[in-house]
Amino acid sequence: MVKTGRRNFILALALAAAGCATQPRLASRREPMSFDAFMALSKSLTGIDDLDAEHGRLYFASLSHPADSAILQCWYTGMYESPAGPRVATYSEALAWTTLGFTKAPTLCGGAVGYWGDKPVVA
Repeated sequence: MVKTGRRNFILALALAAAGCATQPRLASRREPMSFDAFMALSKSLTGIDDLDAEHGRLYFASLSHPADSAILQCWYTGMYESPAGPRVATYSEALAWTTLGFTKAPTLCGGAVGYWGDKPVVA
């Protein structure tokens, strides 16, 4: 898995936030995208080769015409739209947390008592 710095993380969140208010659609795409093409585009956009296929299926099904920012929004937040409203595919495995080597998702234990005293491992 690729670890990114804080600047890339903030950029990814900004792109995801840009897609939160409205899910942009690409007018130029006339043919439906296949799941394999969606996963390939997702890997290209995120820079991560081992994306979870089950999460990808949920995200793919929720996006009728996937746009780059909407795809990033799904992967980085772990959320997708359903007919009943927003749903969480994953919290702890959202790229907002897994791509950062210096933090973890809030509410998750980072290790045994006192683990925070150890020097972080930098990849």
